Amino acid sequence: MSQRFILPFFIALWSAIGIMLTLKGVGYLLTLDNSAALTIGAVALVLGQVKASLAIKKRFIKILRRLSAYSRHVPLKAIFTPGFLILIGSMMALGMIIKHAHLPNGVRGFIDLTVGSALLTGWIWAICDKGSRARC
Repeated sequence: MSQRFILPFFIALWSAIGIMLTLKGVGYLLTLDNSAALTIGAVALVLGQVKASLAIKKRFIKILRRLSAYSRHVPLKAIFTPGFLILIGSMMALGMIIKHAHLPNGVRGFIDLTVGSALLTGWIWAICDKGSRARC
């Protein structure tokens, strides 16, 4: 894959997943009363930022550094390392478990909003920390 294609691809992918999870989480929280939804939503957003700064940003920076080591074409094995595939697979499996566990809407909304907001802000912080030309 072309290196010029990789970064926009990852940004679009993580943004789409983050937006989907965030909207899904907000949808679940809207089924609650206003005070519970606001409280759960605020805590979820704060924890999402913590997760983004402690875990997601580091993973994204690692991926960006590995990809920037290639001059033109990036082999797929450099993008999708075994550890990365295990991480993605475990997140998908956890999502399926949560979906079929019939958890209350507040819990599902909290989880989806936390993960979604972490994904949305994690890649932004990673790009800013890497020193790209993006204004942050």
